[in-house]
Parts: sequence; structure tokens; C-alpha cells
Amino acid sequence: MRMLVVDDDPVYRTLLAGLARQTGHDPLIAADGEEAWEIFLRDQPRIVLTDWMMPVCTGVELTQRIRSVELDIRPIVIIVTSLSAREHVLDGFRAGADDYVAKPFDQEIFAARIQAA
Repeated sequence: MRMLVVDDDPVYRTLLAGLARQTGHDPLIAADGEEAWEIFLRDQPRIVLTDWMMPVCTGVELTQRIRSVELDIRPIVIIVTSLSAREHVLDGFRAGADDYVAKPFDQEIFAARIQAA
């Protein structure tokens, strides 16, 4: 299954792509929300892991775009960010995210969350 990994930080992109492979997914990788949107429309991945704070298009904006498209299968969107204040979490869910994970995160627990999704 294809999983879109979106983060402007190359360290987290690599880490998240590794978690995707570890959980049996084929990672598609983007460095910002606009690149991710193009990949999403072209490949329609089943899971999207996106950072919040990115240039060009934020993870919340990307989530809203994804939710605006009518698809046969609703993709799982997980926001992965260092923004952990209550209001940020609520904004992420209001934008249409299925889950919200604060950085830094426990890799084993996060892998379990991906498998559950």
C-alpha cells in the first residue's frame, strides 16, 4: 500500500519513510505540501503522514485539500508535528485529520498507530 510522507525536514522524512517500509508500505516522499498535493492527486495513497509547518502549503492546508476531493476510498491522514498545544491538536482534527502525533514520538508506538490505520 502506498503511503505519502510529507515533511520539510530531511531527517524526519527519512525516519517516516523508514517507518512506512517497516509497516509494509511503499513510501512516496514530498518535501512540502504543494509537492505532496501533486503526488496525492497522481498516486492517491491510502495513508498520508504530514508535518504541519512547511513552506508553500502547510499540513493542515494539505489535509483540507485532501478532504475536499471526492474519492472512492477515504485516505487516512495523520498530522505529525512539534505543535502539541491543545488548540493545534483540535485545529488538526477540525481540518480532517484522522490522527495527530506530536514530535518527537516513540517509533514503536507510531508504527503501531500506522498499522492500526
